[in-house]
Amino acid sequence: MSDDTAGAVWGLGGMALLIIVFALVLWAGVAVWRAKAALGREQEYRRLADRATAAQEETARRLDELDAQLASVRRRLETIEVILKEVE
Repeated sequence: MSDDTAGAVWGLGGMALLIIVFALVLWAGVAVWRAKAALGREQEYRRLADRATAAQEETARRLDELDAQLASVRRRLETIEVILKEVE
């Protein structure tokens, strides 16, 4: 092989190696970017789930309060009905 041919082979081999290394680095970078995006989505879903849980707990608490108030109103109404029946 002549020096020109050997130089061309080494040059092409070096370029091929650089392209392969560049492709691997690019692929790894894309994988890291995807992982970060997935992590961000997961954290946002967790925050959303936490807010939904807090809202459900607040709704349950208020429903319990309303249930107690309704029971009180029902007892008073029954008392009024008894009084009205006695008056008739």
